[in-house]
Amino acid sequence: MHHPPTLLGLLLLLTLPGALLAAGQKTREEPIFNSPSDPGQAGADRPPGLTAAQQEQFFDYIVQGAAAEGRDDYAAALACYDRALTLNQTSVTVWIRHAYVAAKLGQYDVAARDLQTGVSHAPVSVTDYLTLAWFRATCPFAAMRDGVQAVAYAFKALREQESADAYDMLAAGYAEMGNYGKAQENIRIAIKRYPDSGRSQLLREHLELYKQRKPWRTVWGADTKQLDAALQDAL
Repeated sequence: MHHPPTLLGLLLLLTLPGALLAAGQKTREEPIFNSPSDPGQAGADRPPGLTAAQQEQFFDYIVQGAAAEGRDDYAAALACYDRALTLNQTSVTVWIRHAYVAAKLGQYDVAARDLQTGVSHAPVSVTDYLTLAWFRATCPFAAMRDGVQAVAYAFKALREQESADAYDMLAAGYAEMGNYGKAQENIRIAIKRYPDSGRSQLLREHLELYKQRKPWRTVWGADTKQLDAALQDAL
């Protein structure tokens, strides 16, 4: 079953066909933004309170930030997400992405404050639900992980729009809960239903991880202890 792109698609991989990176470049494991093919039809991923022109600019900043992440240019990505936040300061996804790249730059206090702000806002889009599922399932901070929440967020995203990304996030949530059977089951669903997905390789890597009864963890910066301490101070 084919689903047209929405705002779900640039940051889990940054390798979708026709997206930001050419085929063959390294895969990424961060959540996706997919800029809609028609900004006037963004549906559930349209930021609230923005005009069509502002929405398009918001998406453009996010796409630019994602492209910068794909180049490991985290300073440029941070600047792009700063610009996106000038248009929408309630975007859960942008706050979490901003936190991630700040951590990559060693700005741990900034990252901690960003996360505190980001999780204080209610998710309003499919992208928000996927980002929160990814964050709650895979982040390196034990205090912030919650497999039950991750599964709930991923189910919400699936109800809004079925995708390989949503099944991957659902599997990550189950793995965080220690239910590796359900994690494998949902990865296999994604592989079967989306054989041409840009994240096919990553799905198979996650399947092997779950077969070994290991959770999916992402790396935020070089000094995890310093970052975790900053997060504890901010909470």
